[in-house]
Amino acid sequence: MAFMSLLVMVLLVGVQGAAAAFDSDEEKKWVQLHGWLMWGSMGFLLPIGILLVRWTKPMTDVYETPSSARVWTLFYLHIICQVLALALATGGAAVLFVKVGTQFYYTHQRLGLAIMCLIWFQPVIGLLRPAKGSIYRSIWFAIHWVFGTGAMFLGIINIYIGVRIYELISGTSIRTLNIVFSVSVAIMCFLYLLQDRCGHMVSQGRQHKPVPQHSMNL
Repeated sequence: MAFMSLLVMVLLVGVQGAAAAFDSDEEKKWVQLHGWLMWGSMGFLLPIGILLVRWTKPMTDVYETPSSARVWTLFYLHIICQVLALALATGGAAVLFVKVGTQFYYTHQRLGLAIMCLIWFQPVIGLLRPAKGSIYRSIWFAIHWVFGTGAMFLGIINIYIGVRIYELISGTSIRTLNIVFSVSVAIMCFLYLLQDRCGHMVSQGRQHKPVPQHSMNL
């Protein structure tokens, strides 16, 4: 409920000051392209990349000797998704700058700029990854996780803001796309939560070795 209240509040603030109408049909098409590129980046590839790399932990929990090939495959797929997401987001931002123009007057634009800074900072963080076992590894992981997860959630919120602005400016409803996007977000959230419990659920079906009697007497 708190998240939904925050989302509604951000949506109301984000649409304030939106333009009354598109200047031309060409501008409308460029805005649509911007929206699709951002959806592909923030609404699909970025969350998918995060889900992929998170599956490495449940895989380690499920298999006592997990295949390094499986783990590395997921890791490289994570990188591919994130690079593609970065490329699409950059392309979407470039389309808006070059073809439409923006001066960062509104919440949607400012939030978009903040998100772009976050996702461009992520590759830099990735290249500076300390070796496993290093005392800096936990700090690096926390920063990487906060920036990545934060960019994803802010991106999803900004997509909702952008959709609402488009509806107000164009005077058309895109409710079906809104529903489809919301369902996809719900599925990804479910998978995100499932990953935390996957190893635990599998372990419930395992036969645990009996505890030695002398250990129980300690």
